[in-house]
Amino acid sequence: LQRFAELVAGLHVGLGRIEGEGRPAQRTAGDVQPAAIQAHHPPPLAKGRRLKIRYMTQIKTRPPTFVLFVSQAKELPESYLRYLKNRLAKDFGLQGVPLRLSPRSGKNPFVDKD
Repeated sequence: LQRFAELVAGLHVGLGRIEGEGRPAQRTAGDVQPAAIQAHHPPPLAKGRRLKIRYMTQIKTRPPTFVLFVSQAKELPESYLRYLKNRLAKDFGLQGVPLRLSPRSGKNPFVDKD
């Protein structure tokens, strides 16, 4: 029972970090993302081209939700998203807190607007 209470207290502290003064995770998520890519292999190739992760930002606090802007979001494998979630949890001390990552891609300026 004591261990359960410690686990709940740890989760509460983790959520407090993510929601505290002006959402500190939003300020540092961009710093974590390049470090995560350098520590691990870069994103894989898709259709012969390297996937480019442009930036990441936090959009919600409960549960902590991050948007990841990628050159080809549909081609980003689930295994790489899982790696980034684990890296965010480790860097922010959020083990046990459910994180959400949502990859998005920008609009293609060369597509016809019919």
